[in-house]
Amino acid sequence: MTVKILFIIILGSMFSLTCERYINSQIDSNLNDREIIVSGTVVNEFTGDPIKRALVNFGGRDTLTDHQGYFKLPYRLTADNDRNKPVEMTVIADNYFNYKSTFIIAPIDYTLLVSMTYAAPIIINSVLVRYYFSVEEMDLIVIQALLFDYQGADDIDSVVTTLYYQNERSLKFRTSKIPMRFVEKISQNAAHYQAVAIPNYQDIWNIQNNFDVYVVDSQGYSSFIQDVPLNPFTGDTLIFPPVFYMPKMDSIFSQ
Repeated sequence: MTVKILFIIILGSMFSLTCERYINSQIDSNLNDREIIVSGTVVNEFTGDPIKRALVNFGGRDTLTDHQGYFKLPYRLTADNDRNKPVEMTVIADNYFNYKSTFIIAPIDYTLLVSMTYAAPIIINSVLVRYYFSVEEMDLIVIQALLFDYQGADDIDSVVTTLYYQNERSLKFRTSKIPMRFVEKISQNAAHYQAVAIPNYQDIWNIQNNFDVYVVDSQGYSSFIQDVPLNPFTGDTLIFPPVFYMPKMDSIFSQ
């Protein structure tokens, strides 16, 4: 009897250990198979506007935000998550500083709000005006721009305007690229820039109404705008009182 009881106890213990290993294995398997949803919205830190087509990477999975800045990603939990290993998240968007963070993930869904810092300078306004400087008795083209940079107006490195001239005889076009001069800061983040140009050259090259402005900051972020004056004859309204200086008359054209 004693031998039978001992045998039954041993057999029960073996069965119990087998079941425990099996159950633990199933638990580990279930942990590895758990899936959560990570979703959220990517917005401009300063304006709160949604950022579309931002590339979101969470734990190695990628997706793009929609036109409302929304994203949604499935994420499968692993044993590393149960050991509180951080999961990395990165977000990349044009003209924004990259966003990077880490999270300790639990088996619950997450809704995130990602705020990104705009990096590039902003061309708030640009104008082209035909202006007569009465004291100097000169009729010139004045190009002005109001620029804004979240990193500060001093972060703006260079501003260039491109003007277009047409030969009235051959009807060919040429461009003139003119650096715009800093005029004044109107706030910590905003500044006025200006360039002056001649309306015609050698009596056959006449300036056209369309013009471009290209801005680069100290970190290489840039903004570009193609503009046309609202009034094709007199141009736009000046942003600020124009500053007179003689335009460069030599080699104004680039091929």
